[in-house]
Amino acid sequence: MQTLIWLGLLEGLWLAMVPSAFLLFRWLPDRGFSVSPALGLLSGAYLTWLLASLGLTLSPLVCWAVTLGSFGLLNGWLLWRRKRALLKQLVAFGRARWRILLGSQVAFGICFGLLMLVRYYRPDIRNSEKFGNYTIYNSLLNNPAIPPPDLWFAGYPVNNYYFSHVMMAYLTRLSGIYPAVVYNLFLCTIFGLLGAGAFGLGYNLLGKTRRKWVGLAVGVLAVVFICFAGNLDSFRQLIAPNRHDIDYCRPGSTQCYWWTPARVIYDVRTVRNSQGIEQTVEQETINEFPAFSFLLGDVHPHIAALPFVLLAWTIILNLWHTPRPVFYRISRYNLASFGLSALILGTAIFLNSINYPTIFLPLAGALVWQTWRTGKPRWGRLGLYLAGLFLASLVVVAPFLLNFHSFAGQSGIPATLDYPLLRVIGKNIGLVQGSHTSLQDHLLIYGLFDYALVYFLALKLWPYCATGSKKVSRTSFVVLAGWVAVVGSQLLAQYGPPNLLPGVGLGLVGLGLLAVGLWRAARQRNKPVLLVSGWAGLVVAGFVLKVETLGLLLVALMTCALLLWYENRAQVPHQRLATVEPLTEVGAKADNEALADRSEGFVSTRPRVLNQTNPVRAIVAAAPDTFILFMVGFAALLLLTLEFFYVRDITDNRFNIGKFYIQIWLILGLAAAYACGRLWLAAGKVRLALFLPGAVGLVALLFCTLIYPVKAANVVTANFTTAKDLNGEAWLKRVYPGDYSAINWLHEQAARNPDKRGVLLELSAPDYTSDAGRISVFSGYPAVIGWPELEGQRHGFDPAQRAEVQRRYAQASGPIYKSDDRAKTEQFLRDLKVKYVYVGVLEHKLGASEAELAKFGQFMNLVYDHEGVQIYAFS
Repeated sequence: MQTLIWLGLLEGLWLAMVPSAFLLFRWLPDRGFSVSPALGLLSGAYLTWLLASLGLTLSPLVCWAVTLGSFGLLNGWLLWRRKRALLKQLVAFGRARWRILLGSQVAFGICFGLLMLVRYYRPDIRNSEKFGNYTIYNSLLNNPAIPPPDLWFAGYPVNNYYFSHVMMAYLTRLSGIYPAVVYNLFLCTIFGLLGAGAFGLGYNLLGKTRRKWVGLAVGVLAVVFICFAGNLDSFRQLIAPNRHDIDYCRPGSTQCYWWTPARVIYDVRTVRNSQGIEQTVEQETINEFPAFSFLLGDVHPHIAALPFVLLAWTIILNLWHTPRPVFYRISRYNLASFGLSALILGTAIFLNSINYPTIFLPLAGALVWQTWRTGKPRWGRLGLYLAGLFLASLVVVAPFLLNFHSFAGQSGIPATLDYPLLRVIGKNIGLVQGSHTSLQDHLLIYGLFDYALVYFLALKLWPYCATGSKKVSRTSFVVLAGWVAVVGSQLLAQYGPPNLLPGVGLGLVGLGLLAVGLWRAARQRNKPVLLVSGWAGLVVAGFVLKVETLGLLLVALMTCALLLWYENRAQVPHQRLATVEPLTEVGAKADNEALADRSEGFVSTRPRVLNQTNPVRAIVAAAPDTFILFMVGFAALLLLTLEFFYVRDITDNRFNIGKFYIQIWLILGLAAAYACGRLWLAAGKVRLALFLPGAVGLVALLFCTLIYPVKAANVVTANFTTAKDLNGEAWLKRVYPGDYSAINWLHEQAARNPDKRGVLLELSAPDYTSDAGRISVFSGYPAVIGWPELEGQRHGFDPAQRAEVQRRYAQASGPIYKSDDRAKTEQFLRDLKVKYVYVGVLEHKLGASEAELAKFGQFMNLVYDHEGVQIYAFS
């Protein structure tokens, strides 16, 4: 019943946002229907948080009033104005595009249902960082203040990206469902929103085609690539396990198989120890992908933000296809578009700040493209628009920014950047000094997507490179033979016999062939051969510089840039303004860029491009291809940047590159799904010898990646034989029955009198695998200190707060319980305004004597003593 209430609530938010999305995403075939639930959740939670920041509380009454009032008034005005014109359009749209509407709902339902099945057998809010996430959520539920107090560092506010937790609290107040159940339902909701967004964006990328099922198939493939596929490392470890696999599969480990694919890249660097001796240090990095992250079950900010990243890319796609730049004139639509962009950018800071540049840059790039293709760009106006958008996005989350200190930044600044202005860069951006990503590791992570995209880009390049001259063909053959010989010589030198003569000889032959071939190509002005040879040189240079992906990423970036240039020039000038047409209001005059299709009541979305005579150019001429080239180019640029720079946080190495990698996964997954659809549409026009190998290889790679979700789901749920419940705190009743009863007693005290909720002392222990801190996590009572490493990260910006974390941990990790100094103990507790001292199972296991534990009763009242748990309180 709880699940049905939850789904009904989400469906209500979905439908409440449809009219607004229909108008805002007017240049997309699905009119924003697939991202409406994400936009509805974000809008409702944001308005509630904003009012809470001004003094209201996150009570059920406030949440329902904000939701019904805002959506009711907005939709009432939109649907009933102009003689209900929008309502009529929505009905016509639903009749014509029911497939995409149904497909989005099905995608959401499948993703939600499958993850709920996994969480049903593994619901525990335990291990990893679930405790840390739940503390923020529980603090929002039990405290009216914004920002919420830190339950694991009493007396201080939360210093974290907590908008995803606001969403959880918002849905909890609307649904009335128990918080420990909401945690799992919310995780399933995020996965469902990701699936619906992937399906809709995949469909929108391809646009409207004569074969409608192809667009739907691209949407389905996008869901498979983004939500369910693992990386190729999951297949690699089955056939060739390495030492890392063996370490994670040691006896008693619960991380065997499913964990290693998210730890593919290792940062290897040379450091000096305290004795000045150089040592090689190997540090794993995070290379997460959605299937792993949702099986892990942590509601991390960067995981909860994934559907909203797709929402941002949907906005960018809508801007890309807008016929006239949105900043050329002031209109209600342009102002609404500006507001929507500012809201998405602002809440990106609030959801996960590292997403801000990866959204703002492509959004700015789309506006640059939109301006350039007009033929009469107004760069000054564009600059003012982007500056205004940046400032507006900061204003949107001003209450958050006024109380938040970034995790990024280290005090040690490299000497080369220790100058005014550059110090900011040196403090927050680090230069990669260890090993770089190997080509093998890159392919293990993105190999499936790389295969589809390389095949697609190669076929798109072919018409620009192919000629009919036999002389040129011989030249191309000579150059190709030269490159094969050069590469072969390097392989012989590395893996061949000890005698270097074969490798040197083959290398000299290769260089000779290259010299002859390139000389002939230069005389014949054979630009394709010269260009491809230059790209091959970049690839070789990358291996020589030990940055193996450097050349390939540069080639991908240059390929996308050249194709964008060529395809923009290939369109008729007046056709550059519109590639996808909007719906127009019934009875209203069509815009100058719209061609009304009266039979359906809305405008055709067929792209207008030049007719091509070359068969292979069937996949070159499609206008939507330009956006895919833009996406792939941006992903290549981001990957290239991550090879040389990293964000300096508490780890001060490449550990957290996964927060970028998972966004790149979304981008490349969408682009690869689109590439498969375009190749299928061109299958009848491309030679079977070119098409068939690509299709077979893609199916084989997809099979290898789909092994992961099946096998990993069985591992994390112990073959679906573990707990059968969605209550994330039910494990306490099994493992710590005394603590479970004590937590319920604390809830009852706070329910009768909110003033009873006070600071609690309980055992603190190292992070991630310890059950210490469970009482404050599930009771909502603030603790003296929780996990020290996590709190040190959240409050590390201030040396005084960091020192306070260590001071509290030094006592709460055991000494305060073992101490026989009553006066010192009492003074410590009173200084921190402690109201309760908790002595439970873990505290008894510290080895303190009964006399040492009984000292609390000398100056405090024993208010609870049941099932081996004692709670002392100051009167």
